[in-house]
Amino acid sequence: AQPLVPIPTSNATRVNTWTGDGTQPNLIAFDLDMNDAKLRLVFDEPVNATAFAVDQITIQSESTTASSSYTLSSESVLSPRAHSTVLHIEISKGDLDAMNEIAELTMTAESTFISITSDATADVFGWWEYNNTRAPLALKAIDSTNALAVRTFTTDTTSPNLNRYWIDMDAGKLKLEFDEVVDVGALDVTGIRLQYAKYLPTSGDEASEFLKLSNSSSYTTTTSDS
Repeated sequence: AQPLVPIPTSNATRVNTWTGDGTQPNLIAFDLDMNDAKLRLVFDEPVNATAFAVDQITIQSESTTASSSYTLSSESVLSPRAHSTVLHIEISKGDLDAMNEIAELTMTAESTFISITSDATADVFGWWEYNNTRAPLALKAIDSTNALAVRTFTTDTTSPNLNRYWIDMDAGKLKLEFDEVVDVGALDVTGIRLQYAKYLPTSGDEASEFLKLSNSSSYTTTTSDS
C-alpha cells in the first residue's frame, strides 16, 4: 500500500458538507456546599460563562414544586468566569442567609433540587438561524415541576458566632447579632449572662458579679439592623 498523500496547511481542502451544532446544552448535575457557600454546575457541553445569569437559578426543596424555594441573586458570582462544561458559583452571604432562613430548604440532599431557565446561559459553539437571524443556542431549561436532584450535598458544619450586641437598660432589651442565621427554636436564654468585666475571677466575691438571664425573658427575631 502506498502512503497517504499529505495535504499541506498552505493548500488545505475545503469541507464537503458541514453541519453545525444544533443541540441545546443541558445542565446534567450540580453540587452544593452550604459550608463553603459554593455551587458547582455540570453541563453536557461547554456553555458561555461571560453572559451567565446567576439570577436564573432556583434552589428548591422538592422536585415537583417551587413552593419552598429561593432564587439566587446577582450578588452570587461565577469564579472563575471562563467558558467550560463545569461552572463554579460563589454564593453571596445574603443568598446563603436567605436560603438558611427557609426551614425546609437545603437541610439534606433529599431537600435540595435545582431549576434553571433558558436565559441563564447559552452554547459556546452552537447557533440557530431563522429569517437570516443568527443567535447562540440557549440552555435547555429545567422546569420547577421537574427539578434536578443534587448530586453531592455538603451540610453547614460551621458554628455561628456572636458578632456584637446592644443593651437598652431603659427598654429592658438586649439585641444579639450573629454572623449567620441561627435556629431560634434552639435558643436558650439562660445560657446568656452579663458581667461587669471581660474576665471574671474564678473565686471570691467578684466571681459572682454577673447577671444570668432567666426563662422569663422573651425574644423576637429580625434579619435587619432595626
